Amino acid sequence: MTDQTQRLEIATVKAEIGSNIVYRFSNDAINDDGIPTESGDIQNLKQIIKIIEDKASVSSSIYTTVAEGLVATPEGGMFLVQSDEDDEIYVVWRKVDGAAVDTGKRTLSSQAAENAVNAAQASADASEASALLAQEAANDFQEVIAKAVISVSSMHAFCQLGTYRTGVTYCLAAWHTSAVVAKLRGGGNFVYDPTIAKSKHNGGYIISPTVPITSSVASTPAFLAGTGETDPSGFGCLVRVTTGDIWAEYFGLFDDASYSWNCKSFNAAIKWADVVAPDISPGMVSFMDGEFRTTDPIIIWRPNGQTGRIPGFRGAGAYNSTIIKTTNNTTGAQYAPLNIDAAVIEIPKTGDDLQIGGANSGGFSITKLSADRTGYGYYAARSYFGKRTDMFIKDFNQGFSSPGCWMQHLDMIWTLGCNVGFTLSGTSNHGGNLYAGNSHEIGFDLSGLTYSNLSTACDGTGSQGTIPKIAYKLSGSHGITLTCGVEKAVGTEFSIAGSFGVTINGHSFGTGISTVTTRKLLITGSTVKFNFDWNLSLGNLTSDDKAFYPSLYTKDVNSTLDFGVCNFGDTDPRMPRTLDGRLLSNIGVSPYRNMDGNVTHQLLLSSSTFKKALYVGSSSRIKFVYGVCTDPAVDTSFEPSAPLGHAVSTISTNSASPTDIGNLYIDGVASIGRLSGYMAGGWLYLRGPSGQQRIHSLSFITAPLA
Repeated sequence: MTDQTQRLEIATVKAEIGSNIVYRFSNDAINDDGIPTESGDIQNLKQIIKIIEDKASVSSSIYTTVAEGLVATPEGGMFLVQSDEDDEIYVVWRKVDGAAVDTGKRTLSSQAAENAVNAAQASADASEASALLAQEAANDFQEVIAKAVISVSSMHAFCQLGTYRTGVTYCLAAWHTSAVVAKLRGGGNFVYDPTIAKSKHNGGYIISPTVPITSSVASTPAFLAGTGETDPSGFGCLVRVTTGDIWAEYFGLFDDASYSWNCKSFNAAIKWADVVAPDISPGMVSFMDGEFRTTDPIIIWRPNGQTGRIPGFRGAGAYNSTIIKTTNNTTGAQYAPLNIDAAVIEIPKTGDDLQIGGANSGGFSITKLSADRTGYGYYAARSYFGKRTDMFIKDFNQGFSSPGCWMQHLDMIWTLGCNVGFTLSGTSNHGGNLYAGNSHEIGFDLSGLTYSNLSTACDGTGSQGTIPKIAYKLSGSHGITLTCGVEKAVGTEFSIAGSFGVTINGHSFGTGISTVTTRKLLITGSTVKFNFDWNLSLGNLTSDDKAFYPSLYTKDVNSTLDFGVCNFGDTDPRMPRTLDGRLLSNIGVSPYRNMDGNVTHQLLLSSSTFKKALYVGSSSRIKFVYGVCTDPAVDTSFEPSAPLGHAVSTISTNSASPTDIGNLYIDGVASIGRLSGYMAGGWLYLRGPSGQQRIHSLSFITAPLA
């Protein structure tokens, strides 16, 4: 009975002690002394919270010396310095009146924190009668300790901690150690999740600490790929805690001339952007200022889906973030038929029939390390509803290329020194501030572009030599409006073939010296309207240099040119700048023209076949005015056979017995030849006399079209 009484008394005392520990831990003031336990004094709750709050206000950088931290810290601020003690990570200092003052605060290493927890647990076990209270005290203490941030300097150090606890926040100062890279980037907070499979590791947002990594930046690609995972079927990963843009720096992006595998970091970030929102709206991949060398193409695509919106891709500005392609490596056979060499490419996953959309890219420069003018700078294939802005692209075969794109918006894009500055096709494209500088072959290739509106400038095309090149090329382009500035192009400013409904506004300033005769406009099988100023186009050339530009244009017989509001300067002797002191404008060159019933038709006459000449179905009477051969070496003409014209009802409707429309004159002398015609379907068909199979410009007056 006595022993039982004694044991009860002992248990009661220990219970009181344990209860006192819990009470003091929860209620003591911040300036009170430590709380005694069997394993030593411990801090109270308010003191621990104050330590955590102090840490939150301290710079995240950990300095190697007090002197370094003092220089980098403003007056009154606190900074961290690496500790020399094995059980500590850093010491907290404060800058007071320009001097460093030790605050007395220390951050325990993960092992020291674990030892403290174990000591508290042991103290609780020793209190037999108050085991429950002591355990609760230990749990409370462990919970507070777990709220502390464990800081590490680099991804390599991160993966060397060995033990990871749930509920602890791990602070990564930077992806690469400060000994490797001057710019500490890619850091952030992580938590440990024991349920995540290590196979989910991606090196940026999900980290398996059992994937090998060294302090050398050369190990980055293998680490991102999870190469060498020592526990491939295991679980337990560190997960980045962040929202907003997906930064390529989170995947080890490295700004240094010695490293050329940043394509791995970019592509890993793009893949993750598609993972986090694969269905409708993939994230934005961003990256900071710097020069980032790449080996393989940066591929903007849908790794987890073949169609739909692709991730955004933006740097810190065209003059701040630079991508440097160091090789001619292609995308790879898995992307056929788009297995091409490009620095940055938007691409469907596979096949020709797939499409991607919603691009939002720009804010960077793209260059070639070798300046060999091969491959593509930026390539966007079969994309819709894209926005591509703020780019500078230099020294590629093709600078900016977007074949088959529609509803894209382009702005502030400058190509320099490429063979072809821009290649744009597709439909419903809009753009401004597009500048092709010193292109070696073509400034803008707009072949296949339809229903689009662009504001562009082309400077110095072909300036590397004296052989004519092309500033703007259009082939099969329909319904487009261009505002163009052309400066000192060598050779042709506009080469247009098989294009209809094209309107070109703009200005030509200066001309490059050519040693081959050429024209500024080469028009074939097209209808084009110019509202253009050529007043200063040839002003920089000598008379001898101007001789290689004898006239403004050449065209075939099927093309229509309308010089609506133009100033021709001295580009063409047939179209002077002024007549009688007045500016000359509004000149049309067309094989067929009907202006309020005044019809002209440049018709290749045939003596064996009637050809459709003009529509007269809305007229009661027509008058043939005159006809003249367009060949300056031949003097033939037609005078009207009926000076008052013909009532439409009197014109034959039988090709076997046509009506005489005009009388042939050769060298001003009347001939027996006749221009004859008949009516069919409201049209007048004409046939010429034998021996006159030449183009004649024929003039008629009819009623205007209804």
